[in-house]
Amino acid sequence: MKLLRTIGLVVFLWLLPSKSFAQIQDPVKFRTSVEKVDDKTYDLIISGDLEPEWHLYSQFNDPGGSNPVVLTWKNAGKDYALIGKTEEFGTEKKYNDIFKVTETFWSKKVRMVQRIKLLKPGVKTIHVHLEGQVCKEACILVAKDLVFDLTKAVEKKQSATGKTVGDSGDKKDVDAHGKDVKPASETNSTKAVADNAVQEANTPAPKGSAVTDSAQKTTGESAVNMAVDTKKNAKEAKKNKIVIHEAGKKSLWWIFLMSFLGGLLALLMPCIYPMIPLTISFFTKQHDHTGSGKLNATLYGLFIVGIFVILSIPFHLIKGLSPNIFNQISTNVWVNLFFFIIFFVFGLSFLGASKLDPQRLIPSKWISKSDEYSHKTSGIVAIFFMALTLILVSFSCTGPILGALLGSVLTASGGALALTVGMFGFGLGLALPFTLLAFFPSLLKSMPRSGGWLNTLKVSFGFVEIALAFKFLSNADLVLQLHLLEREVFLAIWIAIFFALSLYLFGVIKTTYDDDERRIGVTRLMFALLSLAFTFYMLPGLWGAPLKWISAFPPYQQYAESPKGLCVSSGGGASNIINRQVPEGAEILHGGLTVFDDLDKGMAYAKQVNKPVMLDFTGFACVNCRKMENNVWTDPEVHRLMRDSLIVISLYVDDKRELPAEEQYISPYSGKKITIRGNKWAELEIYKYKSNSQPYYVLLSPEGELLAQPVAYLDNPVAYAEWIKQGINRFKNH
Repeated sequence: MKLLRTIGLVVFLWLLPSKSFAQIQDPVKFRTSVEKVDDKTYDLIISGDLEPEWHLYSQFNDPGGSNPVVLTWKNAGKDYALIGKTEEFGTEKKYNDIFKVTETFWSKKVRMVQRIKLLKPGVKTIHVHLEGQVCKEACILVAKDLVFDLTKAVEKKQSATGKTVGDSGDKKDVDAHGKDVKPASETNSTKAVADNAVQEANTPAPKGSAVTDSAQKTTGESAVNMAVDTKKNAKEAKKNKIVIHEAGKKSLWWIFLMSFLGGLLALLMPCIYPMIPLTISFFTKQHDHTGSGKLNATLYGLFIVGIFVILSIPFHLIKGLSPNIFNQISTNVWVNLFFFIIFFVFGLSFLGASKLDPQRLIPSKWISKSDEYSHKTSGIVAIFFMALTLILVSFSCTGPILGALLGSVLTASGGALALTVGMFGFGLGLALPFTLLAFFPSLLKSMPRSGGWLNTLKVSFGFVEIALAFKFLSNADLVLQLHLLEREVFLAIWIAIFFALSLYLFGVIKTTYDDDERRIGVTRLMFALLSLAFTFYMLPGLWGAPLKWISAFPPYQQYAESPKGLCVSSGGGASNIINRQVPEGAEILHGGLTVFDDLDKGMAYAKQVNKPVMLDFTGFACVNCRKMENNVWTDPEVHRLMRDSLIVISLYVDDKRELPAEEQYISPYSGKKITIRGNKWAELEIYKYKSNSQPYYVLLSPEGELLAQPVAYLDNPVAYAEWIKQGINRFKNH
């Protein structure tokens, strides 16, 4: 029983933090009611209450604004006909400075009325699916299935003149725009079906659909065909949505895998590796005497993982964080300079600069107290403090790897979930060998003994740390656009670092703690050759080669002293740039693409040449953006489609340049004054397109209508080309 209680306590403590995440907001409550006009005619009423400061956007909201309400009436045209459009009551209008449109929305009470006429006898219930968007400081998608019970309908009140009475007193049957609606006759069911098809075709597409949200006027048979086409495109968009979802899952799995490997790598560091046999010996002796060694080893591993996961929990719990918080952190100049200093200091300490020991960042009292409690206490508490002591003592080795993990998550705007996944993976990689070896202690005999190879590994990792430090310095330079660490300078530094690493591995140079033995093993020789090959690979980059293998790390091609270069690869160099007049406000980049960095100028030019637009939400310090530009956009088919058929508008969310005074505004979402260009584009992406990741690509018509479901990082040129073709075809058929 004691064992079961212990396990139960551990499981409870392990699951407890996850409960705090289950806070689901539902700021709008819907109700339905039915009023009977005559034996076959009914008014279906949707009512709703909004929580303070929340807004629900009208189904007739401007196409350039927030997502509208979309009503999908089940079995319309079969069991019943829709008479006119769904009327709305109590809406408000307000100009949106971000989208530059006047939006229509509800702020307190929601009321919509749809009149229907039954086509079949015996129909008792009507079903409608409602989708929409409610916004406050952030936006939440709403999806509700509502049911109207015709058997509970109340009689529609009549005025003295015999007209039906609505919410505002006597009124005619009108549509949402105030125009007279003539009810369909009881025998004109064919027209009713056509009217229904018109409404479905003209209804703005729900989020996730590939169709545009502008009304397309048509009648009769063409309306029915449009409705069918709408459903077909919705299915295609659903497939795209699945692809995007899988891409997101892939990113989290990639973060987990790399973090797990980072945890395993940390085990090989000199401050952890020698502790493995001592720790395993402690648990195996317990098992021999009390039989609890394996259980304690399992608890030890769980506590290591748990401590790392707990470090990420504050990012989930802090309320009021901006949806763009991770992007703001990753592009913050001071944060990047801080990481540069930390990585540079860690790297020098690994090379042998003992005065720069990172372990000094952890107060020695913490380590002493933790170790003291691990001996004073017993049972589960002692095991916890053993795990905590390991983490504190090994900080000088785990710190750089955790820093790289945090930097990659911030750069990718992965959010709190990605950080938790990364911490879990790292903790698991660090803890799993301790637990497994406690179960199979015989494996210890096959492990190599501590020796000079540990110092070699540590020094090698020091060179890598210094190289990564300059990536953070480059981020700060890119965000400020200072052009101090341009592409050639960055590559020259990396070439020097990895050439020095090659010389070290070949035994040509030595550090403080290396022994005098000149002989090197086969493994060390192989890594020396690999480092030297990598050095030679980077050399052509000084003359303009794209360097696709490391495209995420150096500054982008145009951020250089000589952007066009001398050595260019197919599809990416200056020789492929088409000789044509550059539109005002644009540049010819990426081997011949017309690229704007201003939304208004780009959209105006797209209207002038009648071409669809691709919004490229990107960043100067965005790693995955550079991967897409160098590895996907250079694909011949993708490049041809983008060059000949699209106008690209690149919106840099980390652009720190100040907006002109006349363009600054108070955000209707956060209430803060927007004075920076990057913040303007970040708000547009977050509140209009429901994403805060970069890169993020949106295909639009010149009028701003959505042509395809937006995609994020998609490192598959074939899938990316198909996505572009889908949008182009939709534009041509519009």
